[in-house]
Amino acid sequence: MKKYTNKLFNLQGLLLGKIDFNDEEKQIIIHARGPGKFVKCPSCSFTTKKVHQISHRKIKHSILDHRVVILCLQVRRLKCKHCSLVFTEPFVGVDRRRTTPNFRLQLLDWLTRNSFSYIGQKFNISPATLVRYLLEMNGDIKIDWAKVNVTKLGIDEHSFRGKRMIITITDLSNKKLLAILKGDSQRDLIEFINSIPNKYRAKIDEVCTDLRSSFVPVINKCFSDVMHTADRFHVEVLARRALDEIRSIVQDEGVGSKMNMKKILWVNKDSLNEYELSRLELIFKKYERYPVLKQAYIIKEKII
Repeated sequence: MKKYTNKLFNLQGLLLGKIDFNDEEKQIIIHARGPGKFVKCPSCSFTTKKVHQISHRKIKHSILDHRVVILCLQVRRLKCKHCSLVFTEPFVGVDRRRTTPNFRLQLLDWLTRNSFSYIGQKFNISPATLVRYLLEMNGDIKIDWAKVNVTKLGIDEHSFRGKRMIITITDLSNKKLLAILKGDSQRDLIEFINSIPNKYRAKIDEVCTDLRSSFVPVINKCFSDVMHTADRFHVEVLARRALDEIRSIVQDEGVGSKMNMKKILWVNKDSLNEYELSRLELIFKKYERYPVLKQAYIIKEKII
């Protein structure tokens, strides 16, 4: 029975103990330890079983039935009788990180069907950590273009930890993440696009990108007769920022007390309540000498 339990949880090479269920945290906790008493010394290759210290580590190992499988691993610090070296007992497939490669691979599979925010909330993992996993294991991910069937490709730029910029490739036609490139250069993007087989690249009839100008020559070079569109989110942000700049100038030049109107102008009109709508009318009445403010607001609403 234990042999099948090892296979179920993909924990070959470990001795499993009791299994606990934490329904509140939606966790399955598996207690495990190394398979043998004797361990080979990494320095002199003599075997020893002299225990110097014992500790327990909790490592995220897999996802089963929407529950996170936690490996509670007994880790021994051993002392070699021959050379007196104190070392940590090694385990196959387990390093010093808080997750195993098996868990990280399963997260990548979840990312093909769900968003970063959903997975982050469900499994208590930050988006930055998810991106790091993707960057580490991106070379192991093979895209089956025959099954993906991409007709609308999304190319976007993101900041990784507020410093490093990366490019994400998305299948907008099926709302799936395809890849995260290791850099944000034109060369990285061209290499990825050239990796798409020609017969599947020909099926792509629209490419949606953010407002980065360097994407334009790449799209023109790598695709022919495709519609190049701008990401709606970035256009909305651009319109809101332009409106806010006009609002700031109008308020500086206006007379009398300043109204707190930034939030009301920023939010969509459909999302305003009756009081906020009345405040909006007061804003346009107070600054009617500056019609450009109302015109900019109307343009922003039409874009959104």
